[in-house]
Amino acid sequence: MRWTRLTVILFAAAASVSAAIAPLAALDTPSAPAPPAAWPPAAVLGRWTGEGRLGFREGKFETVKCRVTYIAGDDKILKQTVRCATAGANVEVKSSITEASGALSGTWEETVYNLHGDISGLTTPKGFRVQVKSDSLNANMDLIVSDAKQVIEIQFFNSTLLGLSIALTKG
Repeated sequence: MRWTRLTVILFAAAASVSAAIAPLAALDTPSAPAPPAAWPPAAVLGRWTGEGRLGFREGKFETVKCRVTYIAGDDKILKQTVRCATAGANVEVKSSITEASGALSGTWEETVYNLHGDISGLTTPKGFRVQVKSDSLNANMDLIVSDAKQVIEIQFFNSTLLGLSIALTKG
């Protein structure tokens, strides 16, 4: 079932990014961790909703609607819950991410299909860039925040999925 591989929808750049969100992606291109700042970042905390496109290697695309919630947990842990759906399936991913000197680490769990793995990466001036891994998944994810807008871009490797781009609005 191809949706099973989508269960890490949060974590892992679609074949094309819509013109509405492409300018935000250009804001965030560091190769080293951003200078240490408050963690979790206040700009990301709260509830976000939006939609995007999921691309498949064979050239098909599907619309995805998502709701993402970020809360500050104990001991400076960023807790993230992502709920996304296409016309015929849904996914829920929960993650916990910690930060030390700009380096990120954590874990994720997909609760519908019972999958889990690790997160590692770097903070950036406008968000973060992470690698998501499990026994059956390898993906990169960029998260960019600008005011009340957020873009999540995921690039999947060794998968029937190509990528995912989501534009979210806070509130």
